[in-house]
Amino acid sequence: MSLVRYPGFIAGSPGSFEDEPPLESYKVGDRTLDDILAFPEGGFSVCTGVPGYGKTTFVLWALTRLALKNDIKVGAMLLENRIDGFKRDIREALPEMSSTQADEFRESHFIYFQRVEFIQNPDAKEMLSYNISWLKSAMGMAAAGGAKVFVFDPWNELDHEPRKNQQMTHYIADALRQLKQYAQDLGIHLCMVAHPRKVDGVPQGYAISDSAHWMNRPDLGFTVHRTGDMTDVLVWKVRFQEDTGTAPGACRFNFDRANGVFRNSIRISVSEVGNEEF
Repeated sequence: MSLVRYPGFIAGSPGSFEDEPPLESYKVGDRTLDDILAFPEGGFSVCTGVPGYGKTTFVLWALTRLALKNDIKVGAMLLENRIDGFKRDIREALPEMSSTQADEFRESHFIYFQRVEFIQNPDAKEMLSYNISWLKSAMGMAAAGGAKVFVFDPWNELDHEPRKNQQMTHYIADALRQLKQYAQDLGIHLCMVAHPRKVDGVPQGYAISDSAHWMNRPDLGFTVHRTGDMTDVLVWKVRFQEDTGTAPGACRFNFDRANGVFRNSIRISVSEVGNEEF
């Protein structure tokens, strides 16, 4: 059967489709972490964890090391961080570089987006809506600037605009589908940081606010959980295991608070995540 095209899909015998190119993915460069965490090009990942337990710090460290290892650009929109904190975190993630070298690396490998509060219509006093379309515009700009990964932190800061009578879980399903498809079209990996609806224990995908689609939609899902000077990373969802050479699992870092560096990673079991006794 030859290929037949219809709106929304193509049909044909398996042999009539061309082989897909290998799926490229980006790893951080830490031997232990690289066994469980890789960011596939054009994919969608979600990071969650208890607020204040180090999600943003870890993600920014990981993406800085990823940019260094793979020599790629990263787009970053961190709505709960100040630009001075962002600059400091990049320097701390590159201890092998001088401050000047780290700043030069940041300028060449990061595209930083800062939300601007302004009046869209001064007469009506209408504020700009920071919605899914606004986020897609930033993703498109990052991709046009050469970025291969884009991190948005956090999902909870977006203006969510479900249609009339649309349940929030259906809105989230539609929003994540749009963002995932757009990332694939752009060839950019979207990493979304999202807070859980509750803070008991170590949250995973089903614990993220408003919808179980946070477990179902992502290609990659992981949790960052800090206890004292230990930071545990739990990867609970990996869609492309053979392509990325990764599988769900967990590892632990010692977090050097004074210098903002993650060191001495070891593999741990899932049951050990968040448990100081191990």
